[in-house]
Amino acid sequence: MPDTFTFKCMVCQQPINGEYAMEKKVIQCPSCNERLKVPRGSYVVKISPEVDDVEWGFGDEHLEAFAAEDPRIADVLASATMKNCWEFMVVSLMLESRLRQVTQMLADGAGKPRPFKGWIKVHAGFTNFIDQSTVQYLDLLNDCYALMSTYMQDALYGESLETIILFGTRCQECIEGMMTFHQGLPQHSLPADAPYAQIEHILYNLVPNLDFAMSQAVMDLADTYAKGTLAAKAPEFSLISPDIHMLFNMRAKLPKKIDISKGKPKKST
Repeated sequence: MPDTFTFKCMVCQQPINGEYAMEKKVIQCPSCNERLKVPRGSYVVKISPEVDDVEWGFGDEHLEAFAAEDPRIADVLASATMKNCWEFMVVSLMLESRLRQVTQMLADGAGKPRPFKGWIKVHAGFTNFIDQSTVQYLDLLNDCYALMSTYMQDALYGESLETIILFGTRCQECIEGMMTFHQGLPQHSLPADAPYAQIEHILYNLVPNLDFAMSQAVMDLADTYAKGTLAAKAPEFSLISPDIHMLFNMRAKLPKKIDISKGKPKKST
């Protein structure tokens, strides 16, 4: 791999020589003095027709290590070049294999709601459970966003297997967080009356929504590899549930104290 790459100023199109150590740093164009951020070198190499494509030539030790996880990854590495977007397919396969755990959990019916039973008066436990679950989801969402932005970008453009391995580690942590959150929901139950039924439905769909969004990313990454070239615009991943704002709105309307009489919540006097 060359130590330098050439990119163009977005304003005056002046070719500028960059170094990999300068990636993401702000510099000044030597021609028009415009301040600009140095792009990732691997991105420039992939989209520049002036750069010749060459094989990466991964060693047998790398191929064997990844083959133990997924033989398809070893096949991709064996045919990797500087411009064929092999990183996208490796990340796609790593994300796909880890998401299978969540998909299987959901298919097995883990984390199903429990029917509400009981006679409870002046009970704030429902709102506490909703609040705690919401906070846990937001923490999980932040971790998933870091995975799909920072760690994924480093894996796609970091020019090293170390960043890809780190992505796989962080990915597994997010997957375990998703499963822990979803499997913990049945430890509490909510009344079948509105708005609790709607809130419970939203809570139980938070992880399936994350699973779906990440699965879309798997397909987008694989599609980039299949095309063998980068799109003009990088793929964007929206992970947040479309129902989260509805959850916030319904939670804000809940009474602080609740009387339960024959399963029907009423505001306490």
